[in-house]
Amino acid sequence: MSDQTRSLEACMLSINRGINIPHDAVDAGSYTDLPGAFKWVMQNSLHQEFEHLDRVQALATEFPLLAGAEIEYWEAKTEDLASSGLSVRDQQALTANFLTQPCGVLVYPVPKLIIGPTLNECPESEQDMMIRHELVHLEQAVRGDTLLIDEGQIWKGALYPIDYIYDINGGLYNNNPHATYLYFTLPWEAEAFRRSEGDEAYDDKLRFVHLAYLIHERLPDIGESHSFQLSSAASHIAGFGRELAERNEIIASQSGEYLTDIFNAASYEMTNSQGEGSWQFILSLLELDPDITQLHDLDDAWAVLMQASDAFLKYRASSENN
Repeated sequence: MSDQTRSLEACMLSINRGINIPHDAVDAGSYTDLPGAFKWVMQNSLHQEFEHLDRVQALATEFPLLAGAEIEYWEAKTEDLASSGLSVRDQQALTANFLTQPCGVLVYPVPKLIIGPTLNECPESEQDMMIRHELVHLEQAVRGDTLLIDEGQIWKGALYPIDYIYDINGGLYNNNPHATYLYFTLPWEAEAFRRSEGDEAYDDKLRFVHLAYLIHERLPDIGESHSFQLSSAASHIAGFGRELAERNEIIASQSGEYLTDIFNAASYEMTNSQGEGSWQFILSLLELDPDITQLHDLDDAWAVLMQASDAFLKYRASSENN
């Protein structure tokens, strides 16, 4: 046996077929028949073939602390859910809790790695990145840094109440900007994002979701999708301010560069000057006409953001002159 083969085997996860979901892993109030729903999970996890296990094991070699770690493993399939005899409500709850995400981990004493049916819909490169993200969570559990208990999730001795976790997860499912921002700031998620995607990618995502949250907070009637749309437009302008300047030489040549400075800085830290500048930028959105709640596409959002940034440039210039 070669040294390379020994090294690979030493880092192999110890896989238990079949996954037993504790009742405190979900909001029991979401189900009409919780035991029946989790019985379906167990049966589904026992009867499925493993499509991604070899890839998971290969990626696990990048995490030496996982060598020989025991986990429960489930590659979820949805084909038999409709014929399970479960109520529509329970089917929807199972889908929301376990079947919408490409993959996930439940951090119990025996961690549970779930590969969702949507993983195959993602590009190959993203699939590896997502699995690495979950392997970081497995390592966190092996290190003893995190554990899910009845009262909530423990992270390095601090308890995050279960209702707080449920609210974030529910908000994520409904694409709520505030819940999305809180999710990205959870310390175990921050580590997983940084290690699987890199610091720069994580910081970009955090700025993006924070801007969406700020827009939604100041403009509650705009709706979640438009909040993210505006944030996407701002992020696009931040990354390509000089290129977009060609679309509006007078406004964008100034505001595009200004936005680049804001969104490349730690604008989610509202105590610093860049954060205050971002806040003033968001406030300037409130003063615009036409009504930005009627935006329908990215070009509309781009135009509004250009007006907003131009308005703030005038505000900043007048403030400096006073």
